[in-house]
Amino acid sequence: MATIELRRASGVLLFGQRRLSRAAPRTIALITLSCLICGCGGWNVPPEAKTWKDPVATTPAMLAEARQIYTNNCQKCHGVNGDGRLPPGSNYFYSTKPTNFTNRRIVDPMTDGEIFWKISHGRKPMPAFQNRLSDQQRWELVNLIREFARR
Repeated sequence: MATIELRRASGVLLFGQRRLSRAAPRTIALITLSCLICGCGGWNVPPEAKTWKDPVATTPAMLAEARQIYTNNCQKCHGVNGDGRLPPGSNYFYSTKPTNFTNRRIVDPMTDGEIFWKISHGRKPMPAFQNRLSDQQRWELVNLIREFARR
């Protein structure tokens, strides 16, 4: 029976029923440290940001403007339709898969403030847009992301 834990037996480090090399503990420690440093453990959205309300009304004109902002800043990674599929000619090569905004199970649980904070602050490899886009533009993107999830 295989186990999913690290244990020492007779001085040999085991993982399940397989022997690990002596370098394995160091490798595991380095991977864990890298994840902590690089933020691989998920988004750390402050609780107060989750309470922020979207002040921008959703209108066809606003969505058209948001679509242009999205095309210029987001599409190369998140895809033409927000589905996370890379558009033709994209140079995206990161190991982190872009969020699929058409997946309601991903988008619906997030508050508007949470989406706004993520757009504003980014997380590797996604850049922060707080100094690139105005508050109005970032809120418009929140509305567009919600629209992607409704389709």
